[in-house]
Amino acid sequence: MKAYLVGGAVRDTLLGLEPKERDFVVIGSSIDEMLKANFIKIGKTFPVFLHPHTKEEYALARTEKKTGERHTDFVCDFSPSVTLEEDLFRRDLTINAIVINDSGRIIDPFHGQKDLEARQLRHVSDAFCEDPLRILRVARFLSQLSDFEFSVHPETHKMIKRMVESRALLDISAERILIEMEKALSSNKPSVFFSYLDEVGATNTLWPELKLKQVKTLDSINKDKTDARFCALLNSLGKNEIERFCQRLNIANKKRDLALLVNSEKAAWMNLANATAADIISLLYRADAFRKRDKFMKFNTVCAVLTNKNFEEQWARLYLEARETRLKTIETKGIDGPGLGAKLKAKRIAKVKIRNGL
Repeated sequence: MKAYLVGGAVRDTLLGLEPKERDFVVIGSSIDEMLKANFIKIGKTFPVFLHPHTKEEYALARTEKKTGERHTDFVCDFSPSVTLEEDLFRRDLTINAIVINDSGRIIDPFHGQKDLEARQLRHVSDAFCEDPLRILRVARFLSQLSDFEFSVHPETHKMIKRMVESRALLDISAERILIEMEKALSSNKPSVFFSYLDEVGATNTLWPELKLKQVKTLDSINKDKTDARFCALLNSLGKNEIERFCQRLNIANKKRDLALLVNSEKAAWMNLANATAADIISLLYRADAFRKRDKFMKFNTVCAVLTNKNFEEQWARLYLEARETRLKTIETKGIDGPGLGAKLKAKRIAKVKIRNGL
């Protein structure tokens, strides 16, 4: 049994980057042998294991043969006879098909180091076209490696365009598309991801609602502010377009609702300098801030990022003032539910007005 460091960890190391995680490919072993060595099996479809001490991922070398149209329609061979080169041959890009052995020697059968030096993304083999998700992966690598100004090899670019024209993207599940998009949104330059997919004709299939002129604004937002980047992506869309986009990609309701709230209330949030106490409290009610504090705080932060207005602390203070306002027992006598709500709202308006001289 031999284990080799493989994939992104090798690529990033050769580029002078700190790898985020380390994955290994294992040659000449079996599931039984890995289990006897106390590795923990985690892969359902493929034989992937966690190291018993480091918890890093170790996968048995395998070959793949496509048998149908769906991304799961593959037959895999992960017998001990599978060679290192056979495993690397199935990988998407040459820069991801480089390994380092336990003595530090680099093994690079498909010349990935030359492509790293040339700053180009090139497919390993024609098997690239068997998994349309690789189209999105190429776009994502362009965004993640944007500081190095990678480009797509002309032959790989032609293959991707043919795949898009054959409507291969329709075979990718919404969940897998969303994962790639979210990774791109946390990259150095997410606009590159969307721009490249548009260049190869994928926009109308993946997200016809998006206005590609807006994606450049994503790059100016700190990559740690993923909520703000997501809302900025949908900033120019109408309510129905946002809902269609989120439905298509099975985006979580909380994330969809945040984007809708930012879309509908950002202008009112920005108008704080001219707002009356009634305006302030009304926005808090429309945002459902008194029932969903976390949602409002995210909304507040996102608006501050998108508008470059220094209102975040003021809105947080105003919200806390209003939230701490309560009706006394004597004030509730003889008043029913709706009446109580109206009275509490009026008291909150009065408190904010008095405390802030509005």
